Amino acid sequence: MLEIVHLDLCSIEIPTPGGSRYFITFINDFSRKMWVYFLKQKSEACDAFNVLVEKQNGCRIKVLRTDKGQEYLTCITFLDQHGIQHQLATRYMLQQNGVAERKNRTIMDMVRCMSKAMEMPKELWAEAVATIIYIFE
Repeated sequence: MLEIVHLDLCSIEIPTPGGSRYFITFINDFSRKMWVYFLKQKSEACDAFNVLVEKQNGCRIKVLRTDKGQEYLTCITFLDQHGIQHQLATRYMLQQNGVAERKNRTIMDMVRCMSKAMEMPKELWAEAVATIIYIFE
């Protein structure tokens, strides 16, 4: 069961070859298991959440914790239909969504280190993020 899922969106200035400029992380509060999805636009955040819910195969998400980003507010109907409580962090209070904020910061620090050490082109940041998520598992 997924009691609480933390969610945060991270933007990157340089698009991937596929056109992605964002990644969204979902973090299980209990196990800290993570899922990541790459997005071309912020408006795709709700679609990524729908995919996560469908992949859970019987695991029910009870609470979704996010900041007050507009991209999450479009999911309210979906959340209501699935009985998922949406907890919103107060603006400029990063501590309230600290699990997701800190994890994204750690991921981005690791991406920078990996890119520099391997002399990777900056456009391959999504591959670095996917590798880091795999390592965390």
